Amino acid sequence: LIDRRDSLTIGAGSPGVSLEFPFMVKNYGDDITRYPMEELKRYKLIFLVEPVVESLEQAERVEEIVEELVRSGTLVVIEPS
Repeated sequence: LIDRRDSLTIGAGSPGVSLEFPFMVKNYGDDITRYPMEELKRYKLIFLVEPVVESLEQAERVEEIVEELVRSGTLVVIEPS
């Protein structure tokens, strides 16, 4: 079975988003820093819903990941809590 969806939702609020927008994949975790970059770059759109940011270091890492994704052509939408 091949899943051709090209949008990913990550974060504490992502279950509701993926129910409302079934074309978006709800993946296995809420913390974008735990995903391999190769996996994230497979998606055209990543929707961060209430992203997990528990420290300044983690916030900086999330920012680095988002910058790299945007430079590679991925659209990243962030909805803070």
